[in-house]
Amino acid sequence: MTILRNPIYTGRMHMNDIRSKPIEELRLISDSDFDAVQEAIKARIPRQYNTQNRTDLSSDGTTKTAIYGASLLSGLLYCKHCGCRLVGTFCSQNRNKGPYIRPIYRCYNGAVAAKGCDGLTVYSAKRIENAVEEAISGFFSQIQSEIHAVWTSKDHKQIRTFSEGKLDIAEKNLSRLESQRKALEHETVESIMGNSRYDFEVLTKLINDNKVALGEAKREVDRLKALDDSNTNVSSSYELEYQQVLNWRDIFDNATVSEKKTILCQLIDRIEVDRNYQITIFLKGTKNDFLVA
Repeated sequence: MTILRNPIYTGRMHMNDIRSKPIEELRLISDSDFDAVQEAIKARIPRQYNTQNRTDLSSDGTTKTAIYGASLLSGLLYCKHCGCRLVGTFCSQNRNKGPYIRPIYRCYNGAVAAKGCDGLTVYSAKRIENAVEEAISGFFSQIQSEIHAVWTSKDHKQIRTFSEGKLDIAEKNLSRLESQRKALEHETVESIMGNSRYDFEVLTKLINDNKVALGEAKREVDRLKALDDSNTNVSSSYELEYQQVLNWRDIFDNATVSEKKTILCQLIDRIEVDRNYQITIFLKGTKNDFLVA
């Protein structure tokens, strides 16, 4: 079918929908023959299958299976009875109102009795996909609820308050020692002039002790400020991740089929379904792997 639709045999080079003017040296068939073949193709393929009459199809969907077959869980869905991968395809029926096309997942292993699979041969794609989408949407909702509880918890706030409280105490201690240093320096000058009641040697020792304490206090303030800056950066990062987590469900629910498939492939290792449509979803990690620390 692809060969019959290829305009290169009319001497035209093409890239997607862009075609060159005909190059007669390369022509194998006439334009009239090519157009007649296209009309014949349209006549043979029901309107539901004709991509040229569909505005809701992607340009890369050129086969019936690509257009109508189940695809959301392709590569992820397995038969629970035999362990074989289920293949996305479609089935069609003739009804009074015309052909009815239904996307399905087929277990080709179950179609062969000698293989010993007691599962179904055909599974409804709509039934399975709706159940999986609902489960994943609920999974995102649960993550949103839990991360919100963690983010707004008293422990989270107390850690931040405790860090800020230690820095406040250290800064007050540093300010006290600096005031003490100024007072000692003033008293030393008074002692040299004979106006102080304190001995010069005593004042010298007090100044040296203050100098040591002041250095330690400055280092402690610098350490706590660096820790506070680090906590602020981490907190900002968590805030961004937190806001992203809150949007996960909405992003998934409003995504296109191809976008949902990408999300599911990142999230899910495999999905198993049995003949009673009992579905088991195996994630690539635990729930905690998707939570912000």
